Amino acid sequence: MAPKGEGLGNQFLANIREVDAIVHVLRCFENGDVTHVDGRVDPIADADTVETELMLADMESLERRVATAQKKATTGDKEAKAAASVLGQALDLLKNGKPARLTEPKDEDEKRILAQAQLLTAKPVLYVCNVEEEAAATGNAHSARVAEKPKRKVQRTSSSRRRSRRRSCRCRPKTARRSSPTSASTKPGSPA
Repeated sequence: MAPKGEGLGNQFLANIREVDAIVHVLRCFENGDVTHVDGRVDPIADADTVETELMLADMESLERRVATAQKKATTGDKEAKAAASVLGQALDLLKNGKPARLTEPKDEDEKRILAQAQLLTAKPVLYVCNVEEEAAATGNAHSARVAEKPKRKVQRTSSSRRRSRRRSCRCRPKTARRSSPTSASTKPGSPA
């Protein structure tokens, strides 16, 4: 697990905390010459694995912060009260298997505190489907499943605010072959 230094690794997680968005490059092609770590092609499971590790890392980070903020809030510290409120809400979402991006800050102070927390699951996500060349323009069955992933999540929520945060899926030919799911991150101005 990432929080314990396994899986994605703590250094990788530390690096992507500073980015503005996360791009998941998902393998969406079949090719016997390119092995997959699990021996099968399942882009949804790959994305879920990475997202679970990101949620676990955020939970570990927030458990300490929320406890500290709650303690300080009892002394009347206004900033600590706001932190306990918004970070506590994010922690509750994560404990229920939902990303921190669904947190709804009550005011600008809470919005600022949430942004400063640099939570991995609060960042916007883009899925990029790595498909075979023949499917570059239209996609394939695997990329169609990836395109449905955010729609299914949106249908499960009732807030129109959450509906507007649909993630998108883009297809590209498999120029760089990958043997396992990867999560790439981008900073503004850096090459994609």
